[in-house]
Amino acid sequence: MKVTITKTKKSKQKSEKIIQAEIMKYLNKIGCSADVISNTGYGKKGIADIIGCMSDGKYIAIEVKRANGKATELQKLWLDYKSSRGAIVMIARSVEEVKEGLALHGYNFHRA
Repeated sequence: MKVTITKTKKSKQKSEKIIQAEIMKYLNKIGCSADVISNTGYGKKGIADIIGCMSDGKYIAIEVKRANGKATELQKLWLDYKSSRGAIVMIARSVEEVKEGLALHGYNFHRA
């Protein structure tokens, strides 16, 4: 039996800004009050890209990365600190990963 290997074109990765916008759209849809934090060099280093509050008052922090992106040690430390205080924290590369992360904390938005 002959196996044919087809080469596919590499798809262009979404930018962090696009992924952030998609996540923000989803968070707003499920009633989460969230904001994108713009780190222009004057803010606190390591802070998550998106911070907010779920409809029940639970704090949420999301570090957004491209498909192959990795969080810095400072970002991980910041997320660990917030997690130790009871916040929902995650590193997400898509809306699907946000949904999975929220499901781990008991939030299931089937229709959103």
